Amino acid sequence: EWSSAGTVQSNAGWKDILGERFTTSESLIKALINRIESNESCLQQVCRLNFQLDKELEAKRAPLSVAEHRIELRARRPGQELIKDHFQDALQHERAILSKARERFAELLQAGKAIREALESAKEEMARELQIRRHAARLERSALLYDAYHGNDRVCALPRVQKAGAPGESPTSSPRNEHASPTQQSQRAVRWTLDQSRVAEDRARSFINEATDSLAQLKRDTEAATIATHNSMQKRIKETQDLRRLLDKGISDNATMIARTEHSLAKLRNEMQRQEMVLEHLDKQAKEPLSKFDMRLPEQFREEMRREAEGRIDEQVQATRKNLQILQERSQDAAGLLQTLNTSRRQLLSDSEHKSAARTIDVTCSKLTVTNVEEGSEYGTPKALAAIQVQKPNKKRQPPPLDPEILEMVRQRIRAAAYTGHAGPELDVLFTRFDKDGSGQLDE
Repeated sequence: EWSSAGTVQSNAGWKDILGERFTTSESLIKALINRIESNESCLQQVCRLNFQLDKELEAKRAPLSVAEHRIELRARRPGQELIKDHFQDALQHERAILSKARERFAELLQAGKAIREALESAKEEMARELQIRRHAARLERSALLYDAYHGNDRVCALPRVQKAGAPGESPTSSPRNEHASPTQQSQRAVRWTLDQSRVAEDRARSFINEATDSLAQLKRDTEAATIATHNSMQKRIKETQDLRRLLDKGISDNATMIARTEHSLAKLRNEMQRQEMVLEHLDKQAKEPLSKFDMRLPEQFREEMRREAEGRIDEQVQATRKNLQILQERSQDAAGLLQTLNTSRRQLLSDSEHKSAARTIDVTCSKLTVTNVEEGSEYGTPKALAAIQVQKPNKKRQPPPLDPEILEMVRQRIRAAAYTGHAGPELDVLFTRFDKDGSGQLDE
C-alpha cells in the first residue's frame, strides 16, 4: 500500500495535469464572475430603461386623449367655421406624433422585455456553470493536496452536483465534440456559455443605445408638438376674438347706416308727399274759370291772362313732376339700400354668433388639460362633450336704431369719459373697466 502511494506521489506528470486543470478552472471562474457582473450591470440598465419606457408610454396616454377630445370638440363648430386652420393642423400633427411615440415606446418595451429575459437566462446559465466550476476547482485542489502521509485528512468532501455540460440540462446546450475528452467538453461548454452571454450583452447595449436615442428624440418631438399646439390654440383664440370685434364694429356701423338711410328715406317720403300736394294744388289752379279774373277787364285781356297763368302753372307742374320723379327714384334707391343693409346686418349677426360659438369651443379646448383628463373632470367626459352645442341666434327683439344726432352725442360723451390727460382719450381703458368677464363685449 505504501509502495503504491509512493509510486503515485512520485509521478509528477499527474500533478502537472491537475495543476493545469486547476489553473484553467480558476481562469474560467474569474471569467464567469466578470461576465456575471457585466451581465448584471447590463441587466440593470435594461430594467431601468424598460421602466422609463413603460412610464413614458403611460405618460403619453393623457396628452393623446386631450388631443383627441380637442379634435372632437372642434368638430362641433358651426358649418361655416369647419375649416382646416393652423390650430386644426397642429392638433392633428400632435395626435399623430403622440400615437407614433406610443407605438414606438410599446415596440421598444416589448424588445426590452425580450432582451431582459435573454440576459436573465444567460445569467442563470452562467451561475449554474460557476457553481459547477467551483466544485470542480475544489475537487482538483483537494486532489493536489492529497498525499499518502496525510491520507484522507486533506480530502475535501463535496456534495453531489450536476455533471458539467450534461445534455438536456440547459435551455441552450453547447455543441459537443464526441472525440474530445469530458474535461475539454466541459471547458468548451463554459466558453460557449460566455460567448452566448457576450452576444446577449452586445444586443442589450445596442438596444440601450437605440432606445435611449429614440426616447430622447420622441420626447423632443412630443414636447415640440405640444408647445406648437398650445401656441396655435392661443393664436387662433386671439384671431377669432379680433374677427368678432371687427364683426361687432361692422354691426355697429351697419346699424348707423341703417338709421341714416331710414332717416333719409323718411325725409324723401315727406318731400314726395309735399310735392304731390303742390301738384294737386297746381291742378286745381289750372281749372279756374274766367270769372276768377277781374270782370271789368275785356274778355280778350282776361283770356290772355288765363293763358299766361296756365302756362306758368304748366311749367310749375312739369317742374314738380320732374322733382317728384327724382324723389321717387331716390326713394327707390334708398329702399333698395336699406334692404341691402338689413340683409348685411343679418349676415353680420349670424357671422358674429358663429365666431362666438367657435371661440367658445376653442376656449373650452384650452381648458382641456392633462390634469383634467386624468382626474376625469367635466371637460373630459363624453356627456360634457355631447352637451356642447353651437349657440343658437338670440331671438330677442332688437331695439330700434338711434337717430344720427343722438349717436353723435353718445360718442362725444364716451370720448369725454375716456379722456385720461396728456395721452388723450383711451377707449380701451374705459371699456376694460366695465368688461368684467374679459369677453370683449358689454352686455346690455
